[in-house]
Amino acid sequence: MEKAALGTVVKTGDICPESGTWETDKGTSKQKKIKKGAKMPPQNFMAVNWKLVSYDE
Repeated sequence: MEKAALGTVVKTGDICPESGTWETDKGTSKQKKIKKGAKMPPQNFMAVNWKLVSYDE
């Protein structure tokens, strides 16, 4: 199965398509490790877009 491409963007509430480090697009960039299959979290109680910046090794 192919990995989601780096730069893939998903929204809060969507299912994470790939384990790795994800970064928000709101305010100061925040990074978080999120596992494949988890629900994408809000940031500071707000819905945000998350971008995949690196894969888990």
